[in-house]
Amino acid sequence: MDQSDKSERAAIYAANSITILVAAHYSFTCQDLSSINIRGANIQNGIFSGVDFSGADLSYTNLINLQADHAMLVKTNLRAAKFGVFSDLQHPSQMYSVSFSPNGKYIASGSDDSTVKLWEMHTFKCIATLQGHTSNVHSVCFSPDGKYIASGSRDCKVKLWEMHIFRCLQLLMNVRGLF
Repeated sequence: MDQSDKSERAAIYAANSITILVAAHYSFTCQDLSSINIRGANIQNGIFSGVDFSGADLSYTNLINLQADHAMLVKTNLRAAKFGVFSDLQHPSQMYSVSFSPNGKYIASGSDDSTVKLWEMHTFKCIATLQGHTSNVHSVCFSPDGKYIASGSRDCKVKLWEMHIFRCLQLLMNVRGLF
């Protein structure tokens, strides 16, 4: 058995294991699941509050009704993941990061088209596209009060956006080693 066969089998075992644990109502609260490969898992209704999914492969995973407040999804592969009520969130390119606003009314997403999109939860409509980065946006995060969005990109810039006027207020240049 070669290395790719072992990796594929390990991913299948991991996906099956986490599916069983979620079905048994195990709480993954604040666990470090960074770089985990659970491609195709069914973690519907799972409790993943505060979980670090940075660099994880959640492609083709069922994420419907997932409790994932304060979860980190930096550089997480979410290709073809099933979000259920979020099925209308159609980013035209690959998303690298998502963040939920503290009040639960908005989602911010960063992608490889160099934009940050802001989505309204009750309508599932994109209400703003924040442009200004010149490379992939790998990180987005709301401030604790929900008034600002920070975005980080491979262009080595971090931007601070004002939520209600959708304008960049601050720019940090030459931020290296984070993306």
